[in-house]
Formats: sequence, C-alpha cells, structure tokens
Amino acid sequence: MRIPLLAICLFISSSVMANPLTYEVDGTHAYAIFSIDHKGIAPNFGRFNVIKGAVVYGTDTKKNSIKLEIDPKSVDTGHKKRDSHLRGPDFFDAKQFPSITFVSSQWKKTGPKNYEVTGKLTFHGVTKTMTVKVEKTGSGKDRRGNDRLGLVSHFEIDRTAFGVTYSPKGLGKIVKVTLSMETVHKN
Repeated sequence: MRIPLLAICLFISSSVMANPLTYEVDGTHAYAIFSIDHKGIAPNFGRFNVIKGAVVYGTDTKKNSIKLEIDPKSVDTGHKKRDSHLRGPDFFDAKQFPSITFVSSQWKKTGPKNYEVTGKLTFHGVTKTMTVKVEKTGSGKDRRGNDRLGLVSHFEIDRTAFGVTYSPKGLGKIVKVTLSMETVHKN
C-alpha cells in the first residue's frame, strides 16, 4: 500500500514542478539586433535598447507563451542622424506606431532545447502571423536566488510586407533579426 501512495506523491510533486513559471524579460540582458543590406555593398547593423515582456515557460508547451514589446524610439545604429531618420515616417514612424510587439499563439517542441513558436508580429501598424525558431540557451539561479531562463531566436522579416518601403534600390527588403534575452522569475 505504501508503494502506490509514494508513486502518487511523486506524480503530484512532478506535476507541480511541470507547471509553467512566468518570467519577466530582463531589459539589461535583452538584445534585439538587426541587419539590412545597404546598396548591395555590406549589411548595416542596429539594435533596440528597450525590450519588455513576459515568457510563460514549462514542460507542457501548450501552456507556454511569450509576449514581447520593443520600443522603436530606442533604435540605435551608432549614428544619431540615421537613428533620427529611422524613428521617423520613412521607417519605424515611432510617433504613430509606438511599439513593435510579438504575441505567441503556439509552441511546438522540435528538439531537446528547440521550439517553433508561432504568433503575431505587429510592426508599423501591420500584423502578420509568423513562426520563428527559438532555442532555450540555459537556465539557473541568479545571485538573488531567482530562476532565470535564456532564449535566443534568429529570423528574417520582409520589411515591405509591413509597409516599410523607403529606398527600395538602396536597402534590401529582408531584415535579419537576432533576439536574445534573459528572463527572470522572482521567487
């Protein structure tokens, strides 16, 4: 009689451990880096300095989710005049569209630490469904005892599909993006 009771207790405790945790994006350890072809000569790079959001993560992918918000006013290419132009109507139009968001609708496990995450990307006032590959890069406790989770994704978007059509001869249509972030669950 004790063995089945022990098995039930182990099952219940493992089920509790399998429940997902909600992690907040640690903006000091989050990076959204992009590159775009410039005149067929070389890629130009930039990044966004303000990223917020939350990730719900556990062993049951049906319960996993991600919601990210990037502030387009925080674009940084290392060149003030270009950054000002990027914030304006020709590109991000940050006054009219004050955030770039991604909200997931489905996670599919494709490997031990790999997922295909489908969701809606809203950029420049246009919302499109897309699927991106996401890798869990690590997890562990920080010095304060909080659980941390690391994720990275590399994907591409066609800027013209989102209504950003400025300089079709000077800039490529495809924008390559790397999103890397640490998230924290405060215990």
